Amino acid sequence: MNKPVSPLCGHSVCMSCMKTDIEVQMQRKSECVCSICSKPFLARELLTNFIVLGMISRIKIKCLNEGCTWEGQHDEKEEHHKTCEFCKIVCPNGCRLKLIRRDLDSHNVHCKYQKLPCQYCSLRARRYHLEEHQKNCRDRPSPCPLGCGGNFPR
Repeated sequence: MNKPVSPLCGHSVCMSCMKTDIEVQMQRKSECVCSICSKPFLARELLTNFIVLGMISRIKIKCLNEGCTWEGQHDEKEEHHKTCEFCKIVCPNGCRLKLIRRDLDSHNVHCKYQKLPCQYCSLRARRYHLEEHQKNCRDRPSPCPLGCGGNFPR
């Protein structure tokens, strides 16, 4: 259970589960009811149950990502999830590939959506546009037309 809340009847439920129930009930245009005792309540009456939250936060847990050996308290899991090397993520470059976080560096070596800096200006272009951008970059120096080997700004 994450983020325990209680309607006025006093039962405790997970906020994300309750939110789903409320959305379904609102779509049906029916009143919100407690999933445990069926007593009606108003969605704005939900209160965070700090007693249950305190108990849950001290529970010892293990990471469920295959290969990860992390163990900690329930209230530390979100922080761990942000950095877990075995967590499944979507490529942050925009290619939509799903991979394990520890494989991101090797993926970035060839990801055509990764943004790389232009060698002439401060623009960061996606790998598949970089060559064309650098060929036409306004900050790219032009070779001397007299063939002396020098370059001058465009």
